[in-house]
Amino acid sequence: MSLRGKTVLVTGAAGFIGSRLVSALSGTCRLVACARTAGQSGGENADVRWVHLDVTDEEMFGSVMLDSKPDVVVHLAALPDATRSAAAVAEQARVTLGGTVNLVVAAARSTRPLVVHLGSSEEYGDGPVPFREEQPPVAISAYSAAKIAATQFLTAAFRSMDLPVIIVRPTVVYGPGQKTMLIGQLFQNYLQGRVPALTAGEQTRDFVYVDDVVQAIVRCCHRPDLSGKIFNICSGTEQKVADLARQVARLCDYAGDLGLGRRPYRQPELMRHLASSERARLELGWQPAVTLEDGLRRTAAWWRSS
Repeated sequence: MSLRGKTVLVTGAAGFIGSRLVSALSGTCRLVACARTAGQSGGENADVRWVHLDVTDEEMFGSVMLDSKPDVVVHLAALPDATRSAAAVAEQARVTLGGTVNLVVAAARSTRPLVVHLGSSEEYGDGPVPFREEQPPVAISAYSAAKIAATQFLTAAFRSMDLPVIIVRPTVVYGPGQKTMLIGQLFQNYLQGRVPALTAGEQTRDFVYVDDVVQAIVRCCHRPDLSGKIFNICSGTEQKVADLARQVARLCDYAGDLGLGRRPYRQPELMRHLASSERARLELGWQPAVTLEDGLRRTAAWWRSS
């Protein structure tokens, strides 16, 4: 499916991934970029119509959908908080799950667009690696539970209401513009000569560059024939957190204490995190293009320029 002349609606459009996706889609379609904060936008762009949308407001979501009549919805809006706390439960249910439920209701009542939903590799929890799309989910946090439930609601909508749905599950996304999460915090601390509080760093993570994730999402927008599918979006390689810290420190010309071992592991802590991108390669025609070394260099350049 070509996006030329089509309307694509993006939730969470002002976020880390959303802003890069808006730039990638600009000029290829009629683009409706939705952000939660009224004044939020990704800058001036005549090809993009920015709309205020709080995905937890069912009536507002329905109104935006009916007004824009999208052919494709890319659902990125969520609460990116993987803390293991009781306080996170209600907010994850309200935002991450509730926003997705509101999307399903609004989509079913409007143009029944293709929905490309951003899931998470945390849906696999501490399951066996490499993670494969067919393995059962394991909830280990309120965030992962909300993402699993969102996947189930979207899958049910696909099966019972013929709502076309594709789910992408990225691993740990990083890149320029990200000021939170592990890599963003490492750059921020080391460039300022501060010592972060890290675990011993023996756990591994599968890091994937943000532009690779965006390209996977764009490919899904063109492929309604893949409705009902789940795709891992990952590098397919493991990296120890301790080794990552050393790489970032070198890029920051930081020779001080890395901060390893200053705090305990989370409970439960995922000691191995690795996904398989075989399905994405074979069926979506996607594979990562940016190595971790190159991606960290690009990220370092952004931090220095900013």
